[in-house]
This record gives sequence, C-alpha cells and structure tokens, in this order.
Amino acid sequence: MSLAPLYENVASDPRLVCVATEHKALRQKIDNADWENLPVSNADRTRLNLMRQMMLDGQLYTPIF
Repeated sequence: MSLAPLYENVASDPRLVCVATEHKALRQKIDNADWENLPVSNADRTRLNLMRQMMLDGQLYTPIF
C-alpha cells in the first residue's frame, strides 16, 4: 500500500518556499533599504545569510513553518 502524494511536485507545495526566490527578494529589500539609508533589522540580515548558506549547500526548498 502506498500513499498518493498531496501535491504534483515540490514546486507546487504551498508549505515550501524556493530558497533562491526568497534570497533574491530579501537581498533586494536590504539593498533598497541601504540605498535609501533606512534601517535594516539584524533578523533580515541573518535570514539573508542563512538563505545564502542554504543555496551553497544545495538546498532548493525550505519549509515555511
């Protein structure tokens, strides 16, 4: 007995987020804030570094929760 997958593929699973897309959006947000001399939280910078490390490790998707 096997279970049918809930989603067609990993990319269509709403519980996962693409690491590259998240990295790009966060990098753009931080770059824009730096350009406009606005404060950026340490949490955002830490999240960006985490996303960069995940990409280097080859992790394509990460859970949202």
